[in-house]
This record gives sequence, C-alpha cells and structure tokens, in this order.
Amino acid sequence: MNRTDTEKSPSLLRRILRGSAVVAVVLVVAAGIGLLLDRQEGTGSTPGLSRVPGLGQSGPRLGYADTVIRYAERSYEDAAWTERREAGALGALMTTGKGKRLGKLKVVTGLDRDNLWVVDALGNLFRLKDGQWSYKGPVTREGMKVLTARVTADGGVAVGGQSRKKQGFAVWQEAGTQTFETTPGRKRDSAHIHVLADDYLQYFTAKSAAGGSTAAYRLVAGRMAKLRPDKDRAYFVHSQNNVPLKDLPLPYIRATATFESPSGAYGFWRKRDDGAVLRFENGTWILVDRLTRGVAAVRSVWFGEDGAGRFMIAVGAAGLVFSHPFGGPTVEQSVDATQQVPTTTDLTAVWGVDRNNFHVMDSSGTVWRRADNAWRIVVRGLYDQDVVFVDAYVSPDGAIHAITQNSVYVLD
Repeated sequence: MNRTDTEKSPSLLRRILRGSAVVAVVLVVAAGIGLLLDRQEGTGSTPGLSRVPGLGQSGPRLGYADTVIRYAERSYEDAAWTERREAGALGALMTTGKGKRLGKLKVVTGLDRDNLWVVDALGNLFRLKDGQWSYKGPVTREGMKVLTARVTADGGVAVGGQSRKKQGFAVWQEAGTQTFETTPGRKRDSAHIHVLADDYLQYFTAKSAAGGSTAAYRLVAGRMAKLRPDKDRAYFVHSQNNVPLKDLPLPYIRATATFESPSGAYGFWRKRDDGAVLRFENGTWILVDRLTRGVAAVRSVWFGEDGAGRFMIAVGAAGLVFSHPFGGPTVEQSVDATQQVPTTTDLTAVWGVDRNNFHVMDSSGTVWRRADNAWRIVVRGLYDQDVVFVDAYVSPDGAIHAITQNSVYVLD
C-alpha cells in the first residue's frame, strides 16, 4: 500500500464512523420523541415532567399546596380552638361601595402558619401575612360562585367556580389576576384545581349525578387549553400499557400530591363508588391501583412516604379511615363516635408523620391521633357550641386554621 492509500484509508474510516454516529444519534432522539409523544395526548403538546419547572430531577420546591410533606411530630394535648379576633373584621377590609359584600367563607389554604389565604363564595380573597389581614379584591368575575382554591406558588392562588352560564377559574398573584372563562356548560357540583408546577395547572369540573357533564382544562405557561374526550388521549387516565381507560376520565380526580424526591405526582380519583390511585408521568395520568372500599364517603386524603414506601390515607363521613399502600391491600382503620366526647365523626382532614402516626379531624374540630394501632382523642371539638367547619388547612408544623361560613379559628 503506497503513502497516498495509507492517508486516505483513515480519513475514509473517520467519515464512515462519523456518519454512523450521526445516524445513531438521530435514531435515539427520534425514539425518545416517539415515546414522549406516545405518552401525551393526540396533539403532542402536553409537556413532560422533565420540561416543567419545579418538577425536574431535583423534585418540586416547597410551597405548592399539593406538595407532599412530613408534618412535624407534635402533641396537641394542650391545644384548643380559638377564634381569631381580627378575622371578624374581614368584611370591613373590603372597599365599600355598590356590590361590595362579604360572602360565606369557602376555602382556607396557605404555605405555612403565617401565610394564609381565605376565599369566600363570591371570590373575595383575603391574605394573612405576619399577623395582618389584607383584602386582595375579588378574584373571579362578578356572579361567579367559588367552588375551589389552591396555592400556586409563593404569593399566588388559583380560584375556580361557575356562574349561571359559564365555568371559569382565575390565577391571582401580587402583580395581577389572570381570568380564564370556559365555554358555557351545565351546572357542576364540584371543581378541583391541581397545581403540578409553577406554570402547570389542571382544572376539572364534574357533575356527581349519573350522566352528568364534565370538563377538563390545563393552564401551561399562562395559556389555557381544553381537553376533549373525543380528541385528546390525555382526557383519560391510562393503563400501565399506555391505553386510555374510558371509564376513568380526568374530571373525577379529587386530590393530587407531588413528592419532593424522586419527582413524581400522585392523585386520588373517585366517582361515586369507584376509586383509584393514579401516577402522573410525562403529561399523562397512569393507573396505579383501583379502590372500592368506602370510596363514596371519602372527604379528604393525605399522601405520604415512610420507610415502607408511599401510601395514601383517606378519611370521610361516619368516621371512615382507610390506609392504602401503593400496590398493596387497603386497610380499614375507622374511628367510632363516643358518648364521652360528642362529635360529628364527619372527618374532613388528615395529616401526619407516617402511616402509623397520623391525625384526623372532623367538622366540629375534634382531633384523633392514630398510634400503636389505636385511636385516641387529643383535642375536644366545638360540637357543643354548634360550630361547623367548612374547610381546614394544616401547616407543616401542625398548626391548624379552620373556617366556618363566617369566621376563622386556629388550633395551636
């Protein structure tokens, strides 16, 4: 072989190797895109978790209303419910004038014990920060009945509801309010907002009666889109094999939670007597487990994680409590009414440290602790005073704010 042939052969070999490498990279990228789009709806426009701020490999930051947290280990032995004195002046914080009035308090939510938001049924938003209440104005449009509200980020709240003719939701932040009106529809019994990242929000409305109408929307980077059952695969929960399950439409997702690390979101789905645990993956909700026991009575759920893995604890009417480890059997742990401490046993909140150490609360403010496989009442509620709480928020340190239709109480 002469010198010229010796020089040309390596050059030709390098070109062949480079060409093969490029082809391999293209094939890998194409395969990756194909897998991603296959997990999304028909339009292929739903972002995956890795593309959504706050849901990368490092997991979501604290501050989301749906972020899974391990509540502080604390005792409520000396705690008692007290009405916040300044809360009675919420109406006075509103600008006086035509049409300005305080509605029935509807939702309380927050980031911690000192950062709270209260929303009334008319869409009026109040903020508690550093011990001071302030009025942030009506969030929804006039005539909108509020059904739900969730914290979106530090300083932001998403509110959803309905008017006589339209459904809609709004995202409030200090810089202003974005209002999104959806198409006209029938009256819905429930609405749910799920915050999966800074710029990724899902809003569902549903009618509980058989044959009732539903609607599903998502808000990504400030742009709203409606998911349609006849066009979008992402309107339905999918099987592990990525097949849309037509009997599991998204509007019946009642609660969601996002774990810090590894990143991942889970949801609780319920429609009458049917229930399911879901996992959010690359823009699609995937079925984890189906549930049947006592699902119709569920009022609230808590997703947690301990040394044995991830789990969900559900509570509801008539003292219902059941624990469900992901991939395992459901265990019933219901509480019973006692004659010594009159209570409604209509359980509306659950929080705790792990599946063997948690608390539940009913609508009268009675708090039970579950430990050592037994229940014990640790806080006497306000049943004798005819106080009925319509919503409650438990801060990471265990302090509880609860609202009646016209006042705010704290347990600390």
